[in-house]
Amino acid sequence: MHRLRKKHSGEYQASTIALVIEKHDLIANIGLIVAENAADNGTTVKHLFARLQPTLTDTTGKQERCLAHIVNIAAKAYLYAKVGWKFEGEEEDETESHPDQLKPAEDAW
Repeated sequence: MHRLRKKHSGEYQASTIALVIEKHDLIANIGLIVAENAADNGTTVKHLFARLQPTLTDTTGKQERCLAHIVNIAAKAYLYAKVGWKFEGEEEDETESHPDQLKPAEDAW
């Protein structure tokens, strides 16, 4: 296992991941990367493919967002929304939280 010992920049993460992929001879098996939505992950994908597949110039579509992470963010936004939170263009009363309705979901969470 490789430990990241420096700041987790996209370039540094890519170099560490590439070492593991190269060590286990998995380069031919890499089609895309599944990652959360952190900004550094886009940089990681760009640098990773630059190293592993240098002839690939366009990495668009090589990062798939993690659906479980997206669902988790959406669920937390719904469950823990504050009164007054609203989408742009919505009236405030459309997004009012109802704590009594959320209690069973919070307990299950």
